[in-house]
Amino acid sequence: MKMMTYQYSNGDIDLHYDYIFVQRCPDIFVKALNSMNIVESINFQECYDKHGVCTIQSRTKSAVETHEFEDFIENIDSTQGKNYQIIYIENYQPRQHRVVDTQNQGIKIINASISYPTNNTEDTLFELSPREITKDIYLSQVCEVLDLVTDDNTILVADLHSEDSDLPEEAQLEPRGLINHASDIDSFNKPGGKDEWISLQKIITTENSNINISKVICKKQEGVPFGHHPLEFTI
Repeated sequence: MKMMTYQYSNGDIDLHYDYIFVQRCPDIFVKALNSMNIVESINFQECYDKHGVCTIQSRTKSAVETHEFEDFIENIDSTQGKNYQIIYIENYQPRQHRVVDTQNQGIKIINASISYPTNNTEDTLFELSPREITKDIYLSQVCEVLDLVTDDNTILVADLHSEDSDLPEEAQLEPRGLINHASDIDSFNKPGGKDEWISLQKIITTENSNINISKVICKKQEGVPFGHHPLEFTI
């Protein structure tokens, strides 16, 4: 299955994938997509200011749950997040060399739109709200979704707003037995016009995952001078 995850930054949202996970997705895109009737399923939940988290299925209608983080602030700007979605995909064939429960060969993918502390504006593409997202709120959201990656059939896609080595101690992946399959894929171009790329978006599983993730690449977009670019991957 071919997949894409994208922390939206005013670029194009390519629909040539089986599953598409978008954070900061503008609702105008969702409305246009619904009117065209060219994908099988769209699940959108607004976070703030007509932007939100969105899971798109090109040819299937797998079950999708939407959840609200335990910690968030209401009425803040569109770059922040307060929701995540979980999609359940049945009949995935795991790695052939692994012994797994044959009664449970489905997988789940968590698509999370996570807030960032407002005293760190490096990731900001829009005008900030004067209301503050504290580091405690950010860390609570990050840990809430990381705590969901407890089995070998789960993927988390999200922008955690830091490179792996700079994540807070409580969110470090290795002590949790987790790995980021996009750790060496730069997909965020810093503001300032210096063409400085870093790795912020994550594709996270357990170290012993049954899910074979491959062909992870950044799909750099023309006309996006800074910000995030989509990650493509195959499972």
